[in-house]
Amino acid sequence: MRLTTRLMSTAKKELKEWLVVIYDKPNVDRLKFRGQHLDGLPAVAGKTMTSGGAILNKDGKLIGSSLHLRANNESEIISFLKDDIYAKEGIWDFDNYLIHELKVAYREGKEI
Repeated sequence: MRLTTRLMSTAKKELKEWLVVIYDKPNVDRLKFRGQHLDGLPAVAGKTMTSGGAILNKDGKLIGSSLHLRANNESEIISFLKDDIYAKEGIWDFDNYLIHELKVAYREGKEI
C-alpha cells in the first residue's frame, strides 16, 4: 500500500490537450517569417505541439494557424504562442484567437 501511494504521488500529472486557432492580423506577410517559424518546430513537435498548420480562406490565402497543444492551462498556451516568431513580429492577432480544451478520440498511432 505504501509503495503504491508513493508511486502515485511521484507520477507526473498528465498535460491537458488543447485546440488553438489564432488568426493573422489583416494585411501582414507571414511568409516573410515562415522559415524562422518552421525552424522552431522540431523543438516542440511531439512535445508541446502534437499537430499544427496554416488556416486558409476560401481563396487559399493564409489567414492564421491551427494547433493542437499539450499544456496545463491557457496561460501556458499564451506563453508558448508569444515565444513564436509570428507573435514577436506581429503576425498573429492576440485579439482574435480561440483556445479550447480538447479530448482526442483518435490520432494516428493512438488506440481507440
